[in-house]
Amino acid sequence: MPSSEDDAINEVHVLLGEYEQFLSGKAEGTTDAYLRTVRHLIAWVVLLPPNAGEIHHQQFCPVSD
Repeated sequence: MPSSEDDAINEVHVLLGEYEQFLSGKAEGTTDAYLRTVRHLIAWVVLLPPNAGEIHHQQFCPVSD
């Protein structure tokens, strides 16, 4: 019986596949860069400690003073 972790991993693979299809008309370098960026984001989220709380957009785009 698959665990919820297995289900989540499968869902990520499905979503990445759909995103790759969405990017199919882009230049190869663009597709590679976009997919690499999404994979890095996924890895960052996975490595967050369980008690990290919610993710806020300021963590990605710091506001300059």
